[in-house]
Amino acid sequence: MNEEKRPFYKKWWLWLVIVIAVIWIIFGGEEETDDGEVDTRKQTVEQQLAKQGDMIDNQLTDEEDEPTESEIHSEDDTKRDTVTSDLPAVSEIIGKKESKVNEVLGEPESREETDFRLSGTETTVPAVQTIYQKGTFEILYIEGTAQRVTYTPADAIAYDKATINELLNELGLESGIISLNDFVTKAHAEGVHDVSVYNKDGNIHYVYIIVEEKYK
Repeated sequence: MNEEKRPFYKKWWLWLVIVIAVIWIIFGGEEETDDGEVDTRKQTVEQQLAKQGDMIDNQLTDEEDEPTESEIHSEDDTKRDTVTSDLPAVSEIIGKKESKVNEVLGEPESREETDFRLSGTETTVPAVQTIYQKGTFEILYIEGTAQRVTYTPADAIAYDKATINELLNELGLESGIISLNDFVTKAHAEGVHDVSVYNKDGNIHYVYIIVEEKYK
């Protein structure tokens, strides 16, 4: 007898191939997906590390650019020990009339007429209080001439003997220090009655000059 042929889809080996193929597709696809996820995570971690590295480099660069505390103090010391140059000579101011002083210092920023009582008396005389160069110079004219001059440095200048001498020389005062303490330095200068240099927090606060003794 002739044996009846079975349809191909009923053959056992065909279904075995199909099952193997399905298993390969399922597990092979998942592995590929996992590998993709691993690669993505790896790339993300590398980017984060690179970003952190850039931040650290920038921070180090900023720290290098910032001046150290010693450099800041050094700059301050240099500034405090430097006397302003190109100061007008006080000899061109003291005892001079207001019009002559204005030629040296420019027009005053403020001007106030007042009275001045002579030392040891009840007598008053006309006076004019003026301010020049943003408060750098204050001058009291008594009976028509500059008799009291106050110089206030615009920048900090160290209060010590050497720097005080240098400043007085810059002001055109041929002077010598008579006494020095933590509050005031007294100096003798030709052509004036009194020169006082006052201290404030280790810097020269102002220089006060009285020209004639009767106007002290």
